[in-house]
Amino acid sequence: MRINSINVSNFLRVKQANIEFERPVVLVAGPNGNGKSSLAEAVRMAFTEEPTRVKKKNEYDKLVHDGEKIGSINITHSQGETSFVVPKGKGEGQITHGAMNCCLDSNLFARLGPQERREFLLKLMGVKLTPKFVVDALITRGVNKEKADQVIPLLSGGIATAQTEAQAKARDAKVVWKNTTGETYGSEKAEGWKAEVPDFDQDKINVLTENIEELQKQIDETNQAIGAVQSPGENIEELQKQLAAAREKGTQYARIQDKLLVDEAQLVEWQEKLDQAKAAAGGKREGLIHDMARALDFLIDRYGGVLYEHEGVIERYEEQYGPIEQQFDSALAAKLPEYQRAFDLINNSVNNGKRDLAAADTAAQLALQIEEKIALAKDSKAQTEQLAALKTKLAELRAELKTKETTRDQEVQKMRAADQAGLRTEQATAAHEDVKAWEEISNALKPDGIPSELIGSALEPFNSMLTEFSLVADWPTVRVYDDMGIGFGDHEYPLCGESHQWRADTLITCAIAATSGIKFVVLDRFDCLDLQGRSDALALIDDLIANADLECALILATLKSKPTGLPDHVQAEWIEGGVVVQSATEQVAA
Repeated sequence: MRINSINVSNFLRVKQANIEFERPVVLVAGPNGNGKSSLAEAVRMAFTEEPTRVKKKNEYDKLVHDGEKIGSINITHSQGETSFVVPKGKGEGQITHGAMNCCLDSNLFARLGPQERREFLLKLMGVKLTPKFVVDALITRGVNKEKADQVIPLLSGGIATAQTEAQAKARDAKVVWKNTTGETYGSEKAEGWKAEVPDFDQDKINVLTENIEELQKQIDETNQAIGAVQSPGENIEELQKQLAAAREKGTQYARIQDKLLVDEAQLVEWQEKLDQAKAAAGGKREGLIHDMARALDFLIDRYGGVLYEHEGVIERYEEQYGPIEQQFDSALAAKLPEYQRAFDLINNSVNNGKRDLAAADTAAQLALQIEEKIALAKDSKAQTEQLAALKTKLAELRAELKTKETTRDQEVQKMRAADQAGLRTEQATAAHEDVKAWEEISNALKPDGIPSELIGSALEPFNSMLTEFSLVADWPTVRVYDDMGIGFGDHEYPLCGESHQWRADTLITCAIAATSGIKFVVLDRFDCLDLQGRSDALALIDDLIANADLECALILATLKSKPTGLPDHVQAEWIEGGVVVQSATEQVAA
């Protein structure tokens, strides 16, 4: 991708930058803190819509230059035009290539984790982990095809998920082995494990079976004999206990009856007292029946004698309600609660007496019945003794039956264990083979297994390109190892100084740009190199552009003044105070 122009307005520390790419390489230089990194961020933001200085879209207002309301970025290039506006977050013409971020941020690949680098390189180099590739690799490792084919559906979640699933299946197979053998799984123990074949005596089982059948027959006969001679004599002791209890209750009949008669007489007396107290407390009675009674009494008193039709009426009225002319008696009325309590108490006593008298009568009747049963039981003493003997025999037969059944069951279990020994051995062997197969698959799917083989096919051409670019720059060879570590010459990347890391980052970024077809890179911190290093870097970029590996590059450096004496392919721009002062239209001889 060839950049034609970059125009940035009010973005971070850049107030205004209009750069026309008159040459394939533009070197933007300026004092520290004057907008160079902001310019690089603007280019990344425009192409990817992924800011590095804020995390949320509602923070885009922080990307606008101090005091301004809108920031804009516009880039024209060989594929069209790309723009982005903040804080709206509205963009057009973004480049969605997965390698774009690494081309715009030369240190990004080094910041990725091993797994992220592996996935990135596989995608970059167009190498795919197909199910067929995995199955073929597993078969090469000795896994049978049937088991290898079972891995295919596991790969839908990725090779890491498939590896975890394979581990789980190996654990499940160990559980099956343990359940089959009754022992804890061990790889050495499981190899060649065989179920023990116990000795058993079939003749002994047959004899015990016959004995058990004979004993069961004898038990049935004894039970029938017991039923035939069953005697009530067996309950004499219990009947005697019941008789004593019944007699004790029966002897209380006379005492309970005497007390009940006394209580009933008292109840009548207290009923009369209670009625009188109620009448005295009532005063003059109100109501039609009472008015008629008083009227009838008046007529009798007035005219003398008794009306034939009403003979005895007044007497019956007074028996029920008291004297007609009775008035309120405060002294007698005050005793009403006392009379009521006394009446209730004696009434309860009468009810309890009736209940106890009925119980005593029942107990007396029961005692007579029990006496008859005891007499009958004593007459059947011989039957009782015969019954006891039969029960003793029955207990002995049952004990013998239980012993023989236990012995036979033990022999039968041995026989079944012997029959199943071969099956258990086969099941244990199959489970062990499953464990071995799934553990082999799990190990093969680890990063240093099949993925390493796969990444090898991606690393070989990528590392070849890195070697070629390293030779062009006359720098130590950069290499990405199978474990995704980065090497620079004889040193590991994390142990290198800043300038050596910059060289490694640049070589990797250029290789990514060339392989992906983006062919545009942004290289910040160019100033960390010494003069010779800068010259080597510019020569490298020039050679890559000449060989069509790159089309253009944006380089940023903190310098005290605008550089001069640059190669023909390099255009210098000076930024200060957030403004690109002017475009370098002059070509300075190297």
